Amino acid sequence: MIKILLILTILEGIVLGPLRIGWNLEENIYSIIFVFFNFLIVMGVLAREHLSAWFYKTIFVIYSIKILLLIFIYFDVDVVMNALSIRDVYGFFQPQAIDYMHGSMNRVIQIYSKIVAYIYIVFGPIMRIPVFYNVMASLLADVFFYKILLELKINSKHIKIFSILFMLLPWRNVQSMFMVRESFPTFLVVLSIYYFVKWWESGNGANFVYSIINAILSMIFHSGLIAIAVVMMIVYILYNPRKRQWIINFKTACKFGAIMLSVGVILALFGDMILNKFTLAFSGDEALSNWNDLVVNGADSVYLSNLPYTNFDDVILQSPLRLLYFLFSPMPWNLRGISDVLAFGFDSLLLLLGVTFSLVNMKRMTKTYKKLIKVLLCMYFLTALIFGAGTFDSGTAMRHRAKFTSILLIVDAMTITGVMQNKISSKVTINEIK
Repeated sequence: MIKILLILTILEGIVLGPLRIGWNLEENIYSIIFVFFNFLIVMGVLAREHLSAWFYKTIFVIYSIKILLLIFIYFDVDVVMNALSIRDVYGFFQPQAIDYMHGSMNRVIQIYSKIVAYIYIVFGPIMRIPVFYNVMASLLADVFFYKILLELKINSKHIKIFSILFMLLPWRNVQSMFMVRESFPTFLVVLSIYYFVKWWESGNGANFVYSIINAILSMIFHSGLIAIAVVMMIVYILYNPRKRQWIINFKTACKFGAIMLSVGVILALFGDMILNKFTLAFSGDEALSNWNDLVVNGADSVYLSNLPYTNFDDVILQSPLRLLYFLFSPMPWNLRGISDVLAFGFDSLLLLLGVTFSLVNMKRMTKTYKKLIKVLLCMYFLTALIFGAGTFDSGTAMRHRAKFTSILLIVDAMTITGVMQNKISSKVTINEIK
């Protein structure tokens, strides 16, 4: 499905590009035609995926609205982005993409800027087109999230609830509508979890390879997602999905050796690219302190400003508290106005309820789900711990945690279904005793 979509849109760009020049089409008209027809192509490809009717209709309605907004409201992008206070994030990539497109390498170019530059090379430097790909990455994340729930045999009612909830998460919708990178790592995290779940259920090694590849690709967009790949590798070494057991034997040692060799090769080839965010943390106390001051002074919704980093020990000591602030900020005692109240109600509170629900009901899980839930929670909390160490304000925290909120929603869906199965099993046992 993904290959088909990419090939079709790129071929269309190669065909339409010369036509735009030949017909002297104005950029806005050209980009609107591109967005509209490619959306129809995407929906046509999805129709072949045998998705549930309700899911397909929901996708169509939600993304039709996004496409219409992209077509008609994108003319006022400056006004909208200033209102959302994400101008600085947006502006970070556009100049880099233009520099890279023109062969300028005077500064470090972010991977997302390179992607935008390649899109510009194929279709022309029109901002609406890379944003369209952001929207499509968001759409694909929704599709594979839904497929994860199907793979896990979640109750059909809860598949519907959690799929729609994931589609409507506020920050996901905001981020996908502008030229920011978040849609891509969010999609890659969901895709990696999809293949990981398939490996967990079947033991097929190819699925594990796909899951690791996508987890590593997500790290290219942000190194903080490293915990997902690390947990996956540890689980692969120690867990036998066919026997449903944690096992340590000679085969475990062989898998450990193979993983370490693969990690060594990957780091040798791509280490600078996938671990770039950790450079400052290990570059010395002075660099860490200067970076901390720069980030804190540039943030409007800063928290824990009275706990600066002076050395790496501070990073370790403050990590538990920063984890909590990262997951649930803006905190009620830090609310500055209506925007913070809305952010807390539609984001922080949702995560707080989700985390509490999964932890409180852990003992009531069936064995079918308990092991996988623990693995996914490890991914979630370790990722949050890493991001929390490098995040100093609630706006950035919301933007970053949206990348992997899908993991928590999957856990909560499994928890609800697991609790229901446990209740049914208990009733059957009681009836048999009677």
